[in-house]
Amino acid sequence: MSASLPQSIGVVAASVLLVLGAASQRSSHAASERLSALPPADQNRRCEECHADVAREWRGSGHQLAFTRPEFQHALLREPEHARSFCSDCHAPESVKERELQLSGEGGVSASAGALGVACTSCHEETEESARAKRVANGLGRTAPHGFMGTAGDEACGACHDFSFQNKASSFAMQRTLAEHQAATSKETCVSCHMARSADAKHWSHTFPGGRDAKFVASALTVTASRLGPEEVRIVLTPRNVTHAVPTGDLFRRLAVTVELADGSRLERYLARHFVDSPAGRREASDDRVHLVPREVAFELPRGNEGGKLRWRVTYQRVAHVDPKREGEATLDGWSLIAAGEL
Repeated sequence: MSASLPQSIGVVAASVLLVLGAASQRSSHAASERLSALPPADQNRRCEECHADVAREWRGSGHQLAFTRPEFQHALLREPEHARSFCSDCHAPESVKERELQLSGEGGVSASAGALGVACTSCHEETEESARAKRVANGLGRTAPHGFMGTAGDEACGACHDFSFQNKASSFAMQRTLAEHQAATSKETCVSCHMARSADAKHWSHTFPGGRDAKFVASALTVTASRLGPEEVRIVLTPRNVTHAVPTGDLFRRLAVTVELADGSRLERYLARHFVDSPAGRREASDDRVHLVPREVAFELPRGNEGGKLRWRVTYQRVAHVDPKREGEATLDGWSLIAAGEL
């Protein structure tokens, strides 16, 4: 026993040294290989390893699916090939980083970048070393792979949610959500509504509810309907819990305000950005979306329907194609009910 004890101690000591050496090598590797130097897919994988709860929310969100959604892919194919990067740079921003790292060709979107959509480092940038990052990493037995990951706040959101068409006057914006929000002069931010704190309050939610969340959309409006007499119906849409226009985002999104009469006929108005054709292309003629103040829609009932029962509803519609002269024949990508009732 006494002869074998030193030998056993030596084996254990050697094993400990090997483990410590390997751990030290991994730590120095993690510290030297900064997050920003990695390919986008590897960057995002590193983020998900340490922030699993946030990653679960992000996966399946509108941000992660921004490039792969069938609606976007169909719209992308309608664009000239040389112009598609204008769209994909926001729907798959990691493709921009791949081009910068010479991992893909000019204007191309790899399968990995497309699958990431709007990823972790699309919004978060390494700004400085921070005790918080080190503390989180130490709790996981790791070396912090990055400093504090900050964002530019509302301006970061506006980079993809407020922009003009290519080669168009800046006044003709494809989306102007940030400008609409700023017009409200509210203390609310994009994050306070679209990334509300999770139940455990440890992080901002990364599910990013928006136009495809029917309950979330409906929460932005209070709708009332009344008769102003036997021949007129008034529907009032009042904004609540919202600073931008309703709807916002893609330029053809709209609210359909509908009244169905007892004889089956229907009256309908669309609250949207309205366009007309001109020699220079389509131009915006008017905008009657709900923004900051209540919007009233009045219908004059045709003869023979005065005083009869009717049904009304307000729906949010995501429009894929619309002819300015035939708004009622638009092709929809989807819709959701905001409010409905009978009078």
